Amino acid sequence: MKNLTEMRAVFSLLLFFILLLTVAQTGYSGGSAEKAMVSSPEYQERPVLESSLFRSDKDSLGEDAIQRILSSKLVVPNIISIALYRIQESPQQAIRYYGYGYWRSEEYLKVQQSFISTIADEISRSDRVLEVVSLPSLLTPKEPTIAVIRETSVRLQADMVMVFTITSDVYEKYRMFQTNQAKAYCTCEGFLLDVRNGLIPFSRIVTREYLASKEKNDANFNETMARAEREAALLSLKALGEQTVEFLSQLPRAVTSAQNLQPLDMDMYQELLEF
Repeated sequence: MKNLTEMRAVFSLLLFFILLLTVAQTGYSGGSAEKAMVSSPEYQERPVLESSLFRSDKDSLGEDAIQRILSSKLVVPNIISIALYRIQESPQQAIRYYGYGYWRSEEYLKVQQSFISTIADEISRSDRVLEVVSLPSLLTPKEPTIAVIRETSVRLQADMVMVFTITSDVYEKYRMFQTNQAKAYCTCEGFLLDVRNGLIPFSRIVTREYLASKEKNDANFNETMARAEREAALLSLKALGEQTVEFLSQLPRAVTSAQNLQPLDMDMYQELLEF
């Protein structure tokens, strides 16, 4: 029995050294960027889908429309404008931290603005994005359909729309004789909607976490929990923006010949090349 135990220990140690040697030779990869289907040569051989085949949100697609969409490709302009639309979550979370009149809280309004600013700033880092705007709430109902979001984006002359939502939860951890902590998890789900044809070429679900300890300037533990959820949400929005920029960088660019431009367009063409 003793010999068997020693053999198992030696065998486990041997496997450990083999694994260590393998990692040293091949290196460790923290995960490579996911390749977008629209960048593949096979996808680029498809015919261009010039217009939307989605007539309305209520009508189902016919078989011909389905086959045409699946056999066509999406073409995105070299320089685009992206609109932002956030699907609002349940108000219960805001009520928990800011009370029933949360919409009148200065802190609440600042937090909501920081969410929009974070994802807008990240997406703006793409060299293909000229402008990032928000869809006006005055033109969108509380539960808009894809058709309504698309029509509103047309009025802004936006090429694409980033539709996203934020859901989060926080877990309390009380520790005797130590600082209490709150750990928050936030999931940000978002997709890009092409305004011209109604296709969704990009969709991601990102989850991030943040651990916050109660600080001296926290009036109560609720403020610690709110801070944990806010930071987790900012991390997930930042990650979604970064992945959006990575996707846009993989989209093929249209090649424009200077010979096909009018003399008055030459200055604009040169500015685009330098952009």
